[in-house]
Amino acid sequence: MPGAAGSESQIKPGQFTLSTGWRSVRSNTYYYYARPYNFMNAREKPSRAWDTLDVTGTYQITPRLNLAMIVPLNINRSSYYDVEAPLATRIRERARARSIGDISVTARSWIFKPSESPKGNIMLGLGLKMPTGNFREKSTLGNYLGQNRSNEPVPLSIMPGDGGLDIITEALAYRAVKFPTKGTIAFAQGSYLITPRGTNGVLSQVGTSENPAWSLNAATLRNNANYNSVPDAYQLRVGMIGPAFPKTQNFKLKGLQWQLAYRWEGSPQHDLFGSNKGFRQPGYFMAIEPGFYYQYKKHLLQFSVPISFLKVALPDLAQKDGSPDPRTTAFAPASVNLRYTYLF
Repeated sequence: MPGAAGSESQIKPGQFTLSTGWRSVRSNTYYYYARPYNFMNAREKPSRAWDTLDVTGTYQITPRLNLAMIVPLNINRSSYYDVEAPLATRIRERARARSIGDISVTARSWIFKPSESPKGNIMLGLGLKMPTGNFREKSTLGNYLGQNRSNEPVPLSIMPGDGGLDIITEALAYRAVKFPTKGTIAFAQGSYLITPRGTNGVLSQVGTSENPAWSLNAATLRNNANYNSVPDAYQLRVGMIGPAFPKTQNFKLKGLQWQLAYRWEGSPQHDLFGSNKGFRQPGYFMAIEPGFYYQYKKHLLQFSVPISFLKVALPDLAQKDGSPDPRTTAFAPASVNLRYTYLF
């Protein structure tokens, strides 16, 4: 992050950084638009977990250009929900997925030479996300009545990959400011994942439900919603980073910095390019993200906790009556992000 110790603006040509990050998310609430979907929450008692570990390497080619590779490892993706079987019997469905995720490679370049623009700069990035994750991951599941149990694709929300060769676009800008203290950096960072592929040929949870009200619906058939879509995704962060102890002379305390950011993350109803057909889970959340950075010599530790204040599940236009399958619209109240980086 610009302005933080060990950021791209401080790494010299020929230097390499290696980092590992962990993100943990827990959710037990479905949403429909901006409100909890109380009927389905009481009926299914959903519980979902996402635990992802990634390994990221960055090589500084020139003062302005670097190359980064991210290898995500989905160590735990799980979905639990109740199904009302015949004779009022409740079945607790369990779906789990563990796999390497979709590997990405991105080239990033500063618009201005860092040595000539120490108080502010803009970085642009372009890359590819490759279909290395298992987008056909399966688990033993029943239909919408809990019957006919078989090995079926896991819900889209916990699938380790999307099956598409996707285009990554990134932008980053920062500027030194004097508020609230000298040494504070204001920043804006955004990314958009362009997915040209329409559907990936994997049966969606609409297609595996065996519920004719869903799978044989005219809109479902017309929009190919019996199969999973490869949807676009976006992220925006705007905030500040500053020294926790701006006047200290203590070397160890100088490396501690605070962060406060606004975060907006989601997936749209319509892709920027390519087909919009297939089953998808459109929606977004907005969060306030406090955190800190701490650097000691060549070691950098980052920690943040995005706390959601708005969660919106948008209708999937490919489904019956334009309404989303509630099992795709669970949001977490907060998440935990932790990253360690070593500067070689």
